[in-house]
Amino acid sequence: ITIPVKDTFTFNINAIERIYTLCARQPFLIQSLCSRIYELAQVRKKREIDLEMVSIATNLILTESEHLRTQWSKVDNLRTQLMLIYLAQESGDNDCHALNEEQVFALLNHNCPIPIGHDEVCRELSCLTGRGMLTKTGDRHPMYHFTVPLMSQWIQMNIEPRRIEYLVMQESESK
Repeated sequence: ITIPVKDTFTFNINAIERIYTLCARQPFLIQSLCSRIYELAQVRKKREIDLEMVSIATNLILTESEHLRTQWSKVDNLRTQLMLIYLAQESGDNDCHALNEEQVFALLNHNCPIPIGHDEVCRELSCLTGRGMLTKTGDRHPMYHFTVPLMSQWIQMNIEPRRIEYLVMQESESK
């Protein structure tokens, strides 16, 4: 983060930690976010990168990121999309908010217009974990959270839950 621009910018340690957290230490995402941060700092003629600068650049990434949009488009099952939407909503601003299988099941069946079985929830959690969208921690009582907090924020900002719920209803009626 700091080495390429060590002669141009200084970083607040909290800003560095925030970048790592938001991007889950993934080099491509870090590079994308830092590129935006550097551009903003140059335009604003700032030499110190702080949390405010990271926040502004994050909002730009959330509206512009083709990478996050592509990751979303790979989730082709509408119920799985709803699962991610509800998990993102539940996470809010908490980057590492985790839920266990029972909590995910309850969350889905409380919000989803069509009931989803426990086995289907477990299959989808396993699939999303395998794709790297979610991270599973613990074996005996596993917990799930977004691997990349930026993805959770992107979903909250860019995906309309009611539209996906409507599509799930239409899909269910056509079967």
